[in-house]
Amino acid sequence: MVENIDLDAFIADRAYDADKLIDKLTKRGITSGIPPKSSRTTQL
Repeated sequence: MVENIDLDAFIADRAYDADKLIDKLTKRGITSGIPPKSSRTTQL
């Protein structure tokens, strides 16, 4: 989804709170503005 877009930040709702997506964003140096789901046991 975000592989072909040059971003500085990614802001989304809780539906996008997934470790795989957040890891990809972090590896590319993109700031994540995704609030955690209420069921998340570890905060990122």
